[in-house]
Amino acid sequence: MLTRTMGVAIVVLVLSVFLAQWMMNPEVSTRPELPTFSQVEQKLPERAELARAHREGRLIEDPVRGDLRRAVLLALERLERAPCDDGLRRDLLAAVIPFIQTVHESRGAAPIETYHGDRGVLNATAYLDYQVTTKLSWAAGSGWLNHEELPDYAPDVIGPFLSQFKNGLELMGRTLPQPSC
Repeated sequence: MLTRTMGVAIVVLVLSVFLAQWMMNPEVSTRPELPTFSQVEQKLPERAELARAHREGRLIEDPVRGDLRRAVLLALERLERAPCDDGLRRDLLAAVIPFIQTVHESRGAAPIETYHGDRGVLNATAYLDYQVTTKLSWAAGSGWLNHEELPDYAPDVIGPFLSQFKNGLELMGRTLPQPSC
């Protein structure tokens, strides 16, 4: 009886130690596609500084990329109002392809849009693209963008956001909305 109790106590102790180490290590993630807390915490101050600079008009946007972003957001806004309009869906596709191509071609290159602030030189391009790529992920997940109509590299641009969006919905017990026509 004493040996059995000691065995159970040792197992509980070992499991407790492993659990404590796992909980104390912010870099450990059971789902690699989800960012860890430390990754998010590192980006929050940068994002806040970029957001403040953007609000105050100190974040200079590249005119070409800005036009591409606005075209995608406008096409999405129109399609949200009339989700069954095939013409608006084609307009979205016509706006999305140049945006995705530009983002894809600039991957690995020095950011075009930077901000020189309190935290040094920050990548403003990623900050400015975030809203568009997040909405594109939602549009792709909602069926407004068909993967067969997009370039082969499109998942590299919107895929990570789509998987994060889907995982966030799964964590909340929801599914992607589908347009109802």
